[in-house]
Amino acid sequence: MANVTQKKYKAQTWLSIRLDSELSDDDMTLVNIWKIWFKKPSGTIDSVAAIQDGVTSFVLYAHPPATASIIDETGVWSFWVRATLLDGRSAPGEPHVEKMWLEST
Repeated sequence: MANVTQKKYKAQTWLSIRLDSELSDDDMTLVNIWKIWFKKPSGTIDSVAAIQDGVTSFVLYAHPPATASIIDETGVWSFWVRATLLDGRSAPGEPHVEKMWLEST
């Protein structure tokens, strides 16, 4: 489940996108690395470290100056959590689509 309560802008100085991992409690104990992956409107795919905020919920937080360098395009973005387990296997979460707007002056 994603947090879609606020409109998000290109190069915004504070950004929070909440994503669910959709893993069971047992699987959560086997996770070694959490990342939030994203696909920009241009097709570029990259990832950032995820911050756990609850039992199965993860948040992409971007603070200045990171926001400007990460959220650098307007348009439709896709975000998803990927868990890497202790044995090296990995599992992606369901993608979430978010529109980034150009702030009007």
